[in-house]
Amino acid sequence: MNLTKIYKAMMLHSFLIVAQFTSADVLEKQSFKHYVDKFNQQDKELYPQHVPNKDAWVFLEENIPFFECPDKQIEKNYYYRWWTFRKHVKSTPDGYVVTEFLPKVPWAGKYNTISCPAGHQFYEGRWLHDTKILDDYSSFWLRKGGEPRRYSFWIADSFYKRHLVTPNKDFIIDFLDDLIKNYQAWEKSHKKGDVLFAQSADRDGMEWAIGGDGFRPTINSYMYGDALAIAEIAKLAGKTDISQEYKAKALEIKHEVQAKLWDNDAKFFKVLRPHKNQLEKVRELHGYTPWYFNLPDKNKDYEAAWEQLMDAKGFYAPYGPTSAEQRHPGFQISYRGHECQWNGPSWPFATSQTLTALTNVLNHYPQNVVSKEDYFETLKIYTKSHQLKRENGEVVSWIDENLNPYTGDWISRTRLKQWKNGTWDKGKGGKERGKDYNHSTYNDLIITGLVGLRPRADNVIEVNPLLPDKTWDYFCLDKVRYHDRILTIIWDKSGEKYGKGKGLSVYANGEKIAAAPTLTKLTGTLDGIAPIPYVQRAPIATDDSTHLKVLAVRASHTNTSDTTSGLIQNSTPYGSGDESIKRWTSWPQTGKSQWVELDLGDKASVKSLGVFWFQDNAGVKVPTSWHIEASDDQAGPWLKVPSSDGQFGVELDDYNTVQFKETLKSRYVRILMTPSKGKALGILSVKVKTIKTVKTKKIKPVKKYINI
Repeated sequence: MNLTKIYKAMMLHSFLIVAQFTSADVLEKQSFKHYVDKFNQQDKELYPQHVPNKDAWVFLEENIPFFECPDKQIEKNYYYRWWTFRKHVKSTPDGYVVTEFLPKVPWAGKYNTISCPAGHQFYEGRWLHDTKILDDYSSFWLRKGGEPRRYSFWIADSFYKRHLVTPNKDFIIDFLDDLIKNYQAWEKSHKKGDVLFAQSADRDGMEWAIGGDGFRPTINSYMYGDALAIAEIAKLAGKTDISQEYKAKALEIKHEVQAKLWDNDAKFFKVLRPHKNQLEKVRELHGYTPWYFNLPDKNKDYEAAWEQLMDAKGFYAPYGPTSAEQRHPGFQISYRGHECQWNGPSWPFATSQTLTALTNVLNHYPQNVVSKEDYFETLKIYTKSHQLKRENGEVVSWIDENLNPYTGDWISRTRLKQWKNGTWDKGKGGKERGKDYNHSTYNDLIITGLVGLRPRADNVIEVNPLLPDKTWDYFCLDKVRYHDRILTIIWDKSGEKYGKGKGLSVYANGEKIAAAPTLTKLTGTLDGIAPIPYVQRAPIATDDSTHLKVLAVRASHTNTSDTTSGLIQNSTPYGSGDESIKRWTSWPQTGKSQWVELDLGDKASVKSLGVFWFQDNAGVKVPTSWHIEASDDQAGPWLKVPSSDGQFGVELDDYNTVQFKETLKSRYVRILMTPSKGKALGILSVKVKTIKTVKTKKIKPVKKYINI
């Protein structure tokens, strides 16, 4: 039974509710499945998490808004970014989290989480239909071991902006005290002046920035946004005194940012070093961050800063925008030193932050410096950057860390794949560290910017597309979960593409609530449109198999301090170097082949076996090769068992799972390993997956007729 059938079977009881969600569908979901099929086909899946590639379409079909437009590069990239986002959804003992890197990196916190891009992850993930993912992720940051202040993180703003899309008053009010404590902790550790906050460039996630450490536009904008968000949440809770207190904090920050971080000669927000009265003499892209939170006052000429975005001596480049202005003597694109430099390269983190800020400028600020055309061109450049040309000449969709703004080369990847002895360095995150990097937004830009759905606290639907006039004849954003309704936004110049009439129109649960003949700002209301509560789908991991209970484990040799009894773990180890749990090693027997044997009891129908290798910095290392044998008798004979793809992985920090060509029905299974020269072998955990036996009840015949 495949996952799609399982979803349908488990959802029969709520069919009517689901039908209401889909009754207004304009786009046919299956029309976009080919994108996901192609991404899967071109991908080498190194680090699968909660939703592996084989289940990607099922997850996306149930969870994302669907989008269609005539620019197939933008359309393809929309689905690509959802495809990569779901890779980072990770199931843990503390619920779901969302990761930045797929492989475990040494500088991450619990469950490989990093707070630096979490604000972007909330903005992007708020459009998923299933709210449990971000519900759990919210709890993790403030209550379950997250470190929200390890890097700069606009957490309160993220929570509140998510609330504007999927409102849950009780849920967000419950976090008010946690958010206040977090804000107060920032004040205690980083408030270095009377009002302003200081931060290092590194802890802003912007290493080797020309402007350096100090009172940065980034952290102060984040704290402004968080103060306003706390004020709004307190207002929801009926705590007027707290709301007023944090509004006052926000106004103080606004005043100081405009008074002290604005360079009136350069017309830009810049870094101010502590104990100096002089701003750094460089414009950096993060100087646009204040508009991300609508911080600058209107009609005060601050928008003059946006002249730099499309200036080739400023930030404009073929694969830009650049992270620093190109006219500055410190600007460089370097393939030496640190692999993550913010002194010139283009970063998706900053590009998406800048485009969100520009969306606010175009929606809220009277000005004639920057236009919809500039937004669209920058978005197109950003879209074009999502690619990689492989050594065989194949061009594939790709998102990584930092870009050469002139060639589109992913700089850190080019550096890291030869970092140590001509290959990847585990200390830097290992193989393909930056692949599928979850450090930015893209789809939120399509939804709130290009299509123009502007999240609000009230029941007014506001749509203001930033698509320039005479650019496209059509687009459709469908199946958008918003305020517990399903929205559809259509632009159809001729009225023939979707058969819903000419112009721009908005539907809620299939009912038209706003329309205009041209691409213009329009509003409608959700009043009178009944909410449709979301019905929780079955967990994506549910399938037709289960983890088998192993009766006994023995090995060819076991170190006296180790054991085979702990190999059948109930959870995933933190990494291959995890020394907090039991393990098996063959130390001190080095350079000698070993085996570990599992007694499965009665013959089971085994479909796969996964091994989580142990490796330390001393004498234990993953094998050079390994294979599996099976037998019905411990005495043998033992037969070699092939995998479905011929692969027996030795990747670190995850299960190396072997899918069998045919169901294995032997009582005993052995893992046979060949070590590196002079090294011992080690295993942290083994998972055996077997076909689940479904028992059916015998149905007694009905003895009476029933009128239906």
